[in-house]
Amino acid sequence: MKATSFIVYMVIILIVIYSLHILEAASKLSPEVIDIADKVIRTALIILIVFGLLNFIEEWMKSHFKLSEDERRYFAGVMKYLAAGLVLLLLGFVYLSDISSLTLFSGLVGAGVAIAVQPTLLNVVGWASIVASRLYRIGDRVFIGDSMWGALGDVSDINLFFTRINELDRVSWQETGGFVSVPNKFVLDKGVINYTTESPFIWDEISFRIAYGSDYRLAKKLAEDAVKKIAGEKMKDAAKFLSLRKYKLKIKDIAEEPITYVSLGGGSIRVAVRYLVAARKKRQAEAQITENLLRGLNKNKNRIKVVG
Repeated sequence: MKATSFIVYMVIILIVIYSLHILEAASKLSPEVIDIADKVIRTALIILIVFGLLNFIEEWMKSHFKLSEDERRYFAGVMKYLAAGLVLLLLGFVYLSDISSLTLFSGLVGAGVAIAVQPTLLNVVGWASIVASRLYRIGDRVFIGDSMWGALGDVSDINLFFTRINELDRVSWQETGGFVSVPNKFVLDKGVINYTTESPFIWDEISFRIAYGSDYRLAKKLAEDAVKKIAGEKMKDAAKFLSLRKYKLKIKDIAEEPITYVSLGGGSIRVAVRYLVAARKKRQAEAQITENLLRGLNKNKNRIKVVG
């Protein structure tokens, strides 16, 4: 709250309080009139104090937290719910004298406010969980969500209510140009996959199918050679990096060479090759390896028939 606004609020509050003293001194008025005037003045005082405090908190949040315009509106809306609930609760003490009625009224107001602000409270709890457990930090590449909904991208901001993510396409891992604001409460009941927090490397896989009777041994070799040509040396560096952290990361086996697998199914032979790659270079490496593999397969059409 600006200094001028704060002074104005304080002057008005002092005037209202002074009015209460004048009212008490006006003994010539009937008790009914004094009672009504007293309640009106107390109502004005409650509204002034609560909404003055609301403005102060909003200004403090703006100056201490980096919030987007949408997030500011979200926070302002929540604070207004809280302020309205607090005003109603305090007015109950002013207008209700019967203790049973006051208890019921307080319970109803409290329940209403709790329902209204529950998502916000969960977002704050989620933020505390993110910070305390270091689920992710700014710059990490993460996926937040489940099989029904999720957001993949690089974390660009974390505040009390939302995590802002520079969105990546979930198939190609390339930037979409969009930004996703994920409510922090999602980390409490949805999965969080962090691809870069402990290691910048991940396992990726390229697979293809060949017809029965094809030379699957040659297909395996072509797949391995395609990976080695693009990511061979980098994979060795990645293996060395992980070997220094294998106890912390609970890694049992660290492969320095690409691994190929062969399986049967769907009327064909599936050949898959797995390799270590930097998470942020996944798409580029996949494209280069695929091009090399296609060149090798095209040169050996007479021995390998790609299907599917």
